Amino acid sequence: MKGSEGSKFREWISNSQGKKFKSYKDFKSAKADPNSYVVMQGDWGGQIYLTCPIKLVACDEYMLKKILRKLDAMCWGCNGGEGADLCYETHVPGDFVSGGMGGGLATDGLWIHPKILEEDNVNAEVESIILGK
Repeated sequence: MKGSEGSKFREWISNSQGKKFKSYKDFKSAKADPNSYVVMQGDWGGQIYLTCPIKLVACDEYMLKKILRKLDAMCWGCNGGEGADLCYETHVPGDFVSGGMGGGLATDGLWIHPKILEEDNVNAEVESIILGK
């Protein structure tokens, strides 16, 4: 698992559509922009786990990485932690977040991939940590 500035794939998609793609190298830089989002992905972008406006994130980067490790082990344990990324990118509500397994969605709140929502109590646990509820 690693943290990255943003998805090179999503950057390429945006550029090919004539849109501006902005990403941040770290949590602190992303926190300074009210339009930035946390994007968790696994399988080298093969699944978007979740998106959340960073202005709603109540936990620190350590806890975000801990959640990412848990989601990645649950969804792509066969990868042994490889291919999981914590990305910080600018989006607006309604943006499609490109990735495998249907991609993701930038919303006004926490968005979690439907496959993850099928797991008991995962949504409540992730929500309580990220949003501080």
